[in-house]
Amino acid sequence: MRKDSVFFVRRVLLGAFLVTLGLCLPVSALADLLPLGESVSTSRFSDEKIQLLAPSDTGNRPPLIYEAGDDFLGQGELQEGFTTPWGAVWQPQFWFFGTLQSGVFYFDNPRIRGAPAAEWATRLALFANLQLTHTEKLIIGVRPLDRNSFNRYTRVQLNDEFGSSKIE
Repeated sequence: MRKDSVFFVRRVLLGAFLVTLGLCLPVSALADLLPLGESVSTSRFSDEKIQLLAPSDTGNRPPLIYEAGDDFLGQGELQEGFTTPWGAVWQPQFWFFGTLQSGVFYFDNPRIRGAPAAEWATRLALFANLQLTHTEKLIIGVRPLDRNSFNRYTRVQLNDEFGSSKIE
């Protein structure tokens, strides 16, 4: 008796699977006949032409901290480079750059804090890019002031009481 019930359950499951498969296959075929939602094709590029900005209109980039080799985003001919003993042609370039973000904030919300507070927050990110060829490069980035954590700033909270400032 137990063998018959197992056989029956298997037949029911196989039948349910085949019915589900039979219902799902035509759904993708009917999608073109019965579209839902937006039916206008938007994949074509516009024929409208726009004028690109001249390089003088986009502003000048600030200089890098240190630059060796070809200029970063420079114009003109590239240096020849040299051939390594294993046959690769290297055109080494080294760029050292960074960003400094700093701001002073003041907030006075008695519901959050009892007294007004001010703080000074700073973040420094430094990067070194050693480019041996245009496809082989080594990039190193450090953030010395915030312990290399992406969501932190070095903060100094300024209070009225002398010596009670908090530095993170």
